[in-house]
Amino acid sequence: LAEPLSTREVRDAVVAFYEQGAFRSALNLMDRLPCEVRSRDLEVLRAEMLALIGHWNEARSLYYSLRSDPDVDQKILSTCLAMYDLEAALLVSRRLGNEDPSCRLVTANILYQLRQYEEALAELRELSIQAPQVDGVTTLTGHVLLEMEAFQRTESYLKDRAAMTRRAEDYTLLGRAISAQGRPEEALAAFEKGVARSRYNPSANFWRTQERIRLGLVTQHPLPPLEGNVPKVTPDE
Repeated sequence: LAEPLSTREVRDAVVAFYEQGAFRSALNLMDRLPCEVRSRDLEVLRAEMLALIGHWNEARSLYYSLRSDPDVDQKILSTCLAMYDLEAALLVSRRLGNEDPSCRLVTANILYQLRQYEEALAELRELSIQAPQVDGVTTLTGHVLLEMEAFQRTESYLKDRAAMTRRAEDYTLLGRAISAQGRPEEALAAFEKGVARSRYNPSANFWRTQERIRLGLVTQHPLPPLEGNVPKVTPDE
C-alpha cells in the first residue's frame, strides 16, 4: 500500500493544483489537512480559491476569521465587490484608505454607486489633496457631478482638467455636460476631442454620433425588420 502523503507533500500538491487552475481539486486535497496544521498563507489561499469558484460567503467568512492586515483586507474588499455587497465593501475600503490614500478612489466609487454623491465628492476632494497623482479622480468626479445633473458645475470642473488629463473619458463627460445645457456644437467639439484621443473609445463614439444626429449631420436609418419566426415577449420576460 502507498504511504499517505505528508503534510508538506499535501501543501505542495495544493499549490501545484492552484497554479494549474484546478481549484476544486486543491480544495478537496486541502480538506485532508487538519485545521491546526494549516498555515495562515494556506488559509488565505483556500479563501481565494473559494472565491474563484463562486463560494463568496464561505470565502469572506474565512477571510474575516484571519488576522486582519492590508493584504487580507484587499481580498475581503474584492470579495465584497464581487458579491455587490457595497455596504460591507465601503467599511473595508475606508479602513484601507486610512493607510493608503489611493483606496479613497474605491471608497468614492462605492459611494457613487450607492448614490451618496456629496460624500463621494468629499472623498475625491480629500484624495486630490493627499495623492493628486492618483489616476481617475477627474473622471469619477465628472461622473458624480453629471449624475447630480449639476451641468454647469460639471463643465466648469472639466473644462481645464480635460485639457490636462487629455483622456477621452473626460472630454466625453465634458461634452455631455455642455450638451445638456443646449449647446450641441460645443458639445460635438468636445466629443471630437475625445475620439481624437482614443479613436475606438465606445463612449466617446456613441455620444459623438448622438450629437451628430441631433445636429442633422448624419441620417439615422431604421433597422431592417427581423426575418423568420420572432417570439413575442413582454419587456418583463
